[in-house]
Amino acid sequence: MFPLPDHRGYLDQVLDSWYSEQTIDSELYEVLFVSGPSDSSLIEKALARMRPQDQCWVEGTDEILELDHLAAERASGEILLFTESHCIAHPDCIQNVVRYFEVENANVGQCTHINILESRFAEMEQMLEGRFSVEDDALYWHKVRKRGFAIRKATYFELGGFEYRFGYYSERAFAATLRRSEETLGWISDAVVYHYNTESLAAMQPHHEDYAQGMCLYRTTMSAAEADAQFGELPAWEERAWSDLSFRYKIVSAAIRSWIGSFGTRKPFENQDTAQVVFRLLARAGMPARLSLWLTWVRARLIAVASKQSEGSGSRAYRLYEKYWKAVVSRAVQETILANPQVGWRVGKSSWGADDFADRPIFGFYPAEEFANGSLRWTKEIAVMDLPCEEREECVVRVRLHSHSRSPEDAGANIRTDNRDSGGWSWDGGQFQWEGRAKCQGRGVFLSIFCAKTCKFSGDARQIGIAVEKISIETIDCRS
Repeated sequence: MFPLPDHRGYLDQVLDSWYSEQTIDSELYEVLFVSGPSDSSLIEKALARMRPQDQCWVEGTDEILELDHLAAERASGEILLFTESHCIAHPDCIQNVVRYFEVENANVGQCTHINILESRFAEMEQMLEGRFSVEDDALYWHKVRKRGFAIRKATYFELGGFEYRFGYYSERAFAATLRRSEETLGWISDAVVYHYNTESLAAMQPHHEDYAQGMCLYRTTMSAAEADAQFGELPAWEERAWSDLSFRYKIVSAAIRSWIGSFGTRKPFENQDTAQVVFRLLARAGMPARLSLWLTWVRARLIAVASKQSEGSGSRAYRLYEKYWKAVVSRAVQETILANPQVGWRVGKSSWGADDFADRPIFGFYPAEEFANGSLRWTKEIAVMDLPCEEREECVVRVRLHSHSRSPEDAGANIRTDNRDSGGWSWDGGQFQWEGRAKCQGRGVFLSIFCAKTCKFSGDARQIGIAVEKISIETIDCRS
């Protein structure tokens, strides 16, 4: 499968490597050239190389993964070998792919890729990739790389093929599909492709934006527990809650009530700590989404300028490159959320353990971690949950929160529901417990946890508040 766009100026060398330089009998494989309307002129170069069994045509889309999928539909071979138009094949590449499928009786295999580094930016892209170990099973989502990816045609279509609506993230999505199907993704160590990395920030940006947008859309198709395991923490994704105006109103009003309620019950410096949290929330809640998006773009531009000026400093240049990559991804995530309001964050049930939180409507909690005989989640300076309750005319509910390790007093913790006083703490069975009340009139209860004094543990870069093991809600008094 050979989509012609994104050849990066190396198309002639690439075509030579897949044609005249291959050691396999040329009658044993076909090449399918496909291009989009914006690069239809490239078809002329492909036509000059074509043999009787090859195919070449133009589709009405420029999406690379969609072009791949359309090419796969036309392929007549038993094995599909996906590659990119800026990847040079080793002379034995195709031969070794065929041998691997015959000897191993395999259905799927990933070729070895070696990056060609012809610029400082190409080197930095490789350093960024180095954050992920392709051999690490925990990062299975990173294993499918279309630079050289082989799969039996029957297997490809049985699994649904590339879900190209996710753009460049379709590779990762297909890797997850392979994992769920229990297909073994083998490693074809002697089938080598040489990949030309990007050579500028301008060339890198559209790829990473497309990747980030696809990642967000794909994440909405998964259970939140699986998303937690696959993606880890993605701050820009979590902040999608700020696009909800009712969320903004609730969190700001709860913050103000927490601040006002702290007067007379805390020391002056603790009131000041709480005030700082409140003002940060007010600033964030009052910022229009488009302004936030624009500020992220400005930050990315400033980093790009600084990166160009740091050519002589390798380590500094890479740090700026990584910051630019994060800013680009953050902006793409924000744009995706604005354009797709269905990426909501509300669901509900009546009782949660820390392991369940991934599927609940939460904001401001770190991923679950093991603790003693169970698990817990640390909060940030502000954490909230939108809790459901029974749809009755008027009910009073009790909210219990069990916290480990760090005392609420040390964290300056203040917990409130949206329509009652803050409740109180008690010590119960080696745990801290908070209990308060809230009215339920056919709607949920908004629980907010403020920690005015976050801290860092040794070896941990996170700013943490309190550790939450369980949250539950019970109806204790109802009126007909």
